Amino acid sequence: TPYLPDKMFVLGTDVLGTVLNRLTSQPFFLIAARLCPPGCEATLYAVFMSTSNFGHTVAGMVGAKVTPMFGVTQGEFGGLVGLLVFRAGCTVLPMML
Repeated sequence: TPYLPDKMFVLGTDVLGTVLNRLTSQPFFLIAARLCPPGCEATLYAVFMSTSNFGHTVAGMVGAKVTPMFGVTQGEFGGLVGLLVFRAGCTVLPMML
């Protein structure tokens, strides 16, 4: 079976994932800055980033509460498939609204 060291997994999901997320959101910030009134660009960027950071914080807290509900605990990964399906559903949920 393929083996992925824990450090590589954390590096890929936390560090690299965050950097890629920030880079892919830059075109949105650029277009929004061009559309807002002159002099408000920094405020608009601060509002977007604080909203994004708040969302990530809430997602982490909700994830910590939901994970044990699927039976995923330290050393026990029986409900991991169900948890990943739930996570994928939550990811596409905003597109359906």
